[in-house]
Amino acid sequence: MVMSEHPGVRLRPGLDFDEVLVAARRGDPVAFRDLYDGLAGRVCGYLEVNGASDAEDLTSEVFLRAFRGFDRFEGNERQFRSWVFTIAHHLLLDDRRRRNVRITTSPFDDVAEARVAGGDVESEAIDHLRSEWVTDALA
Repeated sequence: MVMSEHPGVRLRPGLDFDEVLVAARRGDPVAFRDLYDGLAGRVCGYLEVNGASDAEDLTSEVFLRAFRGFDRFEGNERQFRSWVFTIAHHLLLDDRRRRNVRITTSPFDDVAEARVAGGDVESEAIDHLRSEWVTDALA
């Protein structure tokens, strides 16, 4: 038996992809489950091998996005698989970007305080209230 280089969506025996796709388009939760079960393992493996921070969580997000955008999908089994892996790839890139952005902080010292416009707002507000009170008292 010759294995296909790109195996299709692995559905339960006796299920036809086109029939499952039609049922999923109608909103059948069992059809969504069949599509998820048929492809999620490979999507998760792809994400994990490519360094996703949480491959299982991203896999869930891939299928949430796919099923939310189901009305935009047109095609056959191979195109569906490609579409799902494209979503996975984009999420993987987003995950990498998010992890590479690091916020750095430094202590707020006298030099930094001098660079901040407005200086010490609390002191300025108290001084203003004191001068107002003195002006009111003298009046």
